[in-house]
Amino acid sequence: MDKAKRIDRLKDLVIVLLFVSALLLLYRAVFYETPSPFTRFLSGSTAETDGTATAATLSTKPATVLVTGLDGTHTAAKYDSDARDKLLTAFSASLGEALGSAGDARSVSDDEWHSALRGSGVFFDYLYPQPLSVIAASLGTTAKDSVASTFARRLCLSIGEDSVRLYYIGADGGIFRCSTALSASSLSAKLGDYRGGEAKYAFELGGEYAAIDPCFIFSGEDTKLQAVSAANPLTESGELTKLFTIFGMSAHASSGYIEKGGSVVYVEGSKSLRMDNNAGSVLFSVADGSGVSIAHSGELTTAEIVAACAGICKASIGADAGAAELTLVSCETDNMTGATDVNFAYAIAGIPVTLADGAPAATFKVSGSSIIRAELCFRRYSYTGETLTAPPETTAAAIAKAGGGEPLLTYDDRSDGVAASWIVR
Repeated sequence: MDKAKRIDRLKDLVIVLLFVSALLLLYRAVFYETPSPFTRFLSGSTAETDGTATAATLSTKPATVLVTGLDGTHTAAKYDSDARDKLLTAFSASLGEALGSAGDARSVSDDEWHSALRGSGVFFDYLYPQPLSVIAASLGTTAKDSVASTFARRLCLSIGEDSVRLYYIGADGGIFRCSTALSASSLSAKLGDYRGGEAKYAFELGGEYAAIDPCFIFSGEDTKLQAVSAANPLTESGELTKLFTIFGMSAHASSGYIEKGGSVVYVEGSKSLRMDNNAGSVLFSVADGSGVSIAHSGELTTAEIVAACAGICKASIGADAGAAELTLVSCETDNMTGATDVNFAYAIAGIPVTLADGAPAATFKVSGSSIIRAELCFRRYSYTGETLTAPPETTAAAIAKAGGGEPLLTYDDRSDGVAASWIVR
């Protein structure tokens, strides 16, 4: 065989190999899912957790920050997001250091708690109990073991004689105090910039406000919010493929059928995905315990559960939320069944969103180490450039004082638009 024929045969062989390779690629494209950006959170049917980092991106900004200066006056930011961010910039590092050095927690009385709130320090209100491990992670530190597994909504850094103490209200309503390594002189130096504030706690006013939440803050701010519009992004192309990937289902292996109400249901083995495009709702469930498994090392922790659910939120409704963020509302375990329910809500610039039916933005049920049910409500919020004005805090408090409770300013997402309104909880 001469040299020219050998070259021709080699060319033919290369062509055959390229053709076979092309067929293999086509087969994979038709019968297997293409990797997507969501594989950073999910791989196959396993929810990957990167410590508490995923949860920290969704649920760790306080809705209210109040600073009590050295003169004993309070300066608060509840509705002005720029003012709140400014206070967070000034005192987030202090909170992180306190969480990273917290000593053993000791139960304290209401009187001591109120005394701490009156004294020089910083108060943070997250609206809903948050894992302190997640808050610490968002601040670039690690919570001390003494508080890492604790859930708390309200925290206070209070300056004593020569130290700073961390106070918090736990998820069960108990009040606790921890020592910290935070420098009293360092925190005092920052507090020296805040004088003449006009904010008040309800417990300081007493009298006619005695029935409402003692820690409700009359901030003195204008109750004005940036106006937003709302839309349903679930109808957009590509959402279904995302959801299949998130819940470990194959778009090509799943069979779909239309229910009487118009929802489309996709089934693959024991997994089902129900989509109502008109309502913007999605329901994932499994007929057995083989849902989306949560990656963990050793015994599954609450922080890992929250992080896994938050990862799904971020990859689905969070990716389409526009001006809104997601915040953790609750994480509760049933002592009888061992199942854990996790709920998230939308918030815009720290102000919670009330959906039309009062439901959360996302609800998860975890059994064993798997997510066996997830309900998602897709909403996209956009700033309109206009302003919404609600009745002042005093009016809301006057309405609430008859039955007690806590007035809360929210974005009310109605069928006819988004308004600013007060609710009492």
